[in-house]
Amino acid sequence: LAFELDLRDVPMPAIARAIAAQGVGVHEMRRTFNCGIGMLVLVAQDAVSEVRSALEAAGEATLVVGQLGAR
Repeated sequence: LAFELDLRDVPMPAIARAIAAQGVGVHEMRRTFNCGIGMLVLVAQDAVSEVRSALEAAGEATLVVGQLGAR
């Protein structure tokens, strides 16, 4: 399997935007810094809604940032 990461909806923290404004490219920013992604939790597709609800009920923000696919 391979993880197909899609970071389009991940907001970049202010400090990362400030660094990027100095001329550091997005690819380099994400390669070097966490950029606010935090923790990834991989779950079965049919459990996404339940897991997101539980995390959000605990005060965590959630985003779907990818999926597993054939390698």
